[in-house]
Amino acid sequence: MNKLVVELKNTTPLLVGWYTPRRADIRGLRTTEIKGIWRWWARAFIGGALYDEGLLNGVGTNDVLLRPSKKEVECIAKLVGIELGLGLAIARESQASRFTIYVEPLDSITPKDMRDRWRRISLLTIKKSVEGFDASHRFRLNVEWSRDFRYRLTALKILLIALQFTGVGKGSRRGLGSLDVVSISPSLEERDLRSLVREAYDECSELVRRHTKTYGARSSGNKAVELPPLPVVSKRTTSEVPVAEMKVFRDVHRGRFEDVHNFFVRTERCRVLYYSPICHDELRKEKAAWFLGLPRFQKERTQRETGYKAEVERRASPIMLAFHTDKNKFGSGAFVTCFLSGDWPKKIEWHGDHTEKPEKLNINAEAVVNAYKVFSNEFLRYLRGLNVGHQVDAIWP
Repeated sequence: MNKLVVELKNTTPLLVGWYTPRRADIRGLRTTEIKGIWRWWARAFIGGALYDEGLLNGVGTNDVLLRPSKKEVECIAKLVGIELGLGLAIARESQASRFTIYVEPLDSITPKDMRDRWRRISLLTIKKSVEGFDASHRFRLNVEWSRDFRYRLTALKILLIALQFTGVGKGSRRGLGSLDVVSISPSLEERDLRSLVREAYDECSELVRRHTKTYGARSSGNKAVELPPLPVVSKRTTSEVPVAEMKVFRDVHRGRFEDVHNFFVRTERCRVLYYSPICHDELRKEKAAWFLGLPRFQKERTQRETGYKAEVERRASPIMLAFHTDKNKFGSGAFVTCFLSGDWPKKIEWHGDHTEKPEKLNINAEAVVNAYKVFSNEFLRYLRGLNVGHQVDAIWP
């Protein structure tokens, strides 16, 4: 039996749920959470390799700008499930994962009511009781596989990357449940994070080229698709903007993750940018805040709903935030990832306050890129407004 052991330590509050969402699993960290982010990032890497080879173009629908075709979904699932060994669930072709993972808590942990700990948690829970764990708990992640196979190391690299750029549990896209990688045994050759990402991408590209025909990947002949139909780790740019960006903002937080995290809480963002909890920042002025995720609306005191609505029930934010300390093997800082993709609703309805008429927004590739630019500029301006100084390290592309 081959085995990789990773020691983890949560740097931010951890809300993982259990048999009911508001209770916390007494083990503290669940294998299902780890498997989920591992598979998500594996799809992003394989999807990026396919997209860059002109093999992932997607299709438009009546409601959504672009989404992967049925054949493209099946191809990605097979490359991830069979070649990367993460398991496949397609009727008679189903295969179990080649990896077995389990988690051991390394210290005593007791669930606590987290609702009043952070602004983000109170927003997530709507002021209802929810259990979770404070930062600084240690866990041992064990990853085992019985037989070696060609792309096992690629899959393991993607797992480590997922743990760097994504938290686990509720609020994970905004940094809750972030996990430092404290140690890896047996130790991989010394690599910085930039090298790890590039190796994983190159190996997935080789995998895709090797198995293009095996799993039915076919070029439509159109290599000018402006956006991929799902979030992917790609080398391509659109309108001079990278389709995928991974950056580390170092020394911004001075140990305070909340400083960066609070950009995504509008009242806190306004305090830094305009010295008031109420403002019309650029995201509001340009009606681009839908880029932070949908649905995005709230009720005023008049019970009138304001914000952004669409026919789709939910569209997760394309921006991910994770927070790491100097105990992390791949460095400290705020790790921010942003993906541009076409899986947005074609129509979004914006509702302002009672003095403003609702407005229907038409979403196309240009609108997605422009919304990203507004977010990026506002985020950098916010970091400057914190007056703590920062160094930006570009990890990808």
